[in-house]
Amino acid sequence: MVLRPPVTNEDNPITVLCDYMLFTCRVTYRDQQYLTEYLEAAEEAFIEVLGWKLQMKLDADSPKIR
Repeated sequence: MVLRPPVTNEDNPITVLCDYMLFTCRVTYRDQQYLTEYLEAAEEAFIEVLGWKLQMKLDADSPKIR
């Protein structure tokens, strides 16, 4: 079986998100451990590509504590 290369932070954000969700399900719920490399790559790319946007949104929406 020939598999495609894992996603990187250079890929389209939608591709990163889709791979993150896909491989999370396949490794976690279907126990397809041979795809762990893809899940790890998708997690890293997700944090680098989308993590800062999520953090900014959380910071903007959270109440300010004084």
